[in-house]
Amino acid sequence: MNNTGTQQLAISALAQNGEQALRKLAEQAAQSGCNLVEARAIPTGDRTTVVLLADGTWDALVRLERALPRLGEQIAAEVFSTRVKPAPNFDRRIPYAVDLSSADKPGVLSGLIEFFASRDILIMELTARAYPAAHTGAPMFMVQMNVGLPQDMHIAGIREEFMDFCDNANLDAILEPIKS
Repeated sequence: MNNTGTQQLAISALAQNGEQALRKLAEQAAQSGCNLVEARAIPTGDRTTVVLLADGTWDALVRLERALPRLGEQIAAEVFSTRVKPAPNFDRRIPYAVDLSSADKPGVLSGLIEFFASRDILIMELTARAYPAAHTGAPMFMVQMNVGLPQDMHIAGIREEFMDFCDNANLDAILEPIKS
C-alpha cells in the first residue's frame, strides 16, 4: 500500500533469464531504498516478462530509475519504467473470477475485453494462452481473469448477459464470485 510521502514506479523487463532479472531488479530496488509492493514473472515465448511495482520516496525512485539502464545491460534485458499513481480503490468493486476455454480463434480475447469494458467492469488481472487439447492436439485458448463488478450492478443480469455472450461466441466459461 502506498504510504504518505511515497510514490510508485512501474518497471517491466523482457529477459532471457527471468529468474536472474527478477532477483537483480529486486536487489536494485532494495539498494535504492524502495519497497516492492507487486511482482510478477510471466513466461513469454523464449523469454520472461518481469513486472514490478516499487514504492518509495521521490529520491529513492530517482536512484532506482537511474540504475535501471545499466542493470538492463548487465542482465541482457530490455527494461522500461514509468511513474504511476496508486491503483484505483478496488474495495468498491465486487470481485469475480472468469475462467474461459474455447477453440483457438481470432477475436476471443478482444471480444471478452470489450464485453467487460462496455459494462464498466474492471479487469484487475488477466492471463491468457493458447495450448493444444490433451487428446486431439486441437488448438485451444484459455483465459483466467479477476474482474471487479460495480456494487450497484445487478449480478444475476450480468451473469445472464455473460452466458448469452459466451453461447453466441461458442465459448465455455464461468463467472463466479471470488471467495476470500
